[in-house]
Amino acid sequence: MKFRAWLGAMAALLAPLAAFAFVPESGFYQQYTPDNGGKGGGTGIGIEIQNEFLFAAGYVFSPTGTPTFVTMQGFLVLQADGSWLLATSPSNASNGLVAYSGGQCIGTTASCPYKKPTPTKIGDFAIQFYGENSATLTWGATGNAASTTLRRFSFYTGAESGREYISLSGQWDLLIARGVSADGIDYEGDRLIFNSYTNPDSSGNSTVNGCVANNDGSATCGTHTVVAHVTPCVGATCLGKSHYDVTVLNSTSQIVRVHSFDSNVGAGAFTRSFYGTTHFCPAGASTIALCVDSMAHFNAYRSGDAQFANYGIGMSQP
Repeated sequence: MKFRAWLGAMAALLAPLAAFAFVPESGFYQQYTPDNGGKGGGTGIGIEIQNEFLFAAGYVFSPTGTPTFVTMQGFLVLQADGSWLLATSPSNASNGLVAYSGGQCIGTTASCPYKKPTPTKIGDFAIQFYGENSATLTWGATGNAASTTLRRFSFYTGAESGREYISLSGQWDLLIARGVSADGIDYEGDRLIFNSYTNPDSSGNSTVNGCVANNDGSATCGTHTVVAHVTPCVGATCLGKSHYDVTVLNSTSQIVRVHSFDSNVGAGAFTRSFYGTTHFCPAGASTIALCVDSMAHFNAYRSGDAQFANYGIGMSQP
């Protein structure tokens, strides 16, 4: 394939990713506002999502500094741009942004008997997910609503150093929707292990290395190696994201297929899932440029942590 055609194919590859379905993740989210130094902190949101129904509890402070909490709930609705939105309306989240007072304190039942908390609506809200781990939130009373960015908090994924690619360390199960094939089976998969990485070079490029796991559910590597080439996006519209091309190599270092995806904009870490496209390569392929003629979508799910991928002993779900 000519280089110009390859560039056109890669551009076509990136175009559908924004609208490709993703699943917003439950977890603890930090708020990022223009005045908190871009590091989040101070307040946050705990989010639980079950079958498109969201319940969120914010651990915040009153203007006088008193700790308090607020809640939001309702059904997320898929938008035309692929995002998921929950906003206060008469038919959705009609209770709005709710704060509480009273309730049971911490201590024995003698000193802290149960008391039913008193809910009070203090405003409205709108929360919109643009990726698995990132969202925007607008909340507050009429005339005093604030907008903020939410990112799922990285407690200990390896991304605490600010390098998101480190958080790929672990085992990931990729479900590939290849489409109708000659044998009538529409799906296939990869179980990838990432267990080492290199720091960025002068251009910001880095690699994450690993292998295709054996089928016995262990962290033992098979004969196929994996190399994730990480290329940072340059430009005002990038918002810190990077592009990943994961090449799966056979025992003679020929490329079998390429899994391509972008980092979740503003998410800061790979936690539970990501998605992208897979290109299948012709026999003997030695470069990614030869692997753009056949394309399928994939979803990846973490099935083993970094300890499991590196040492074979850790949290895994084989």
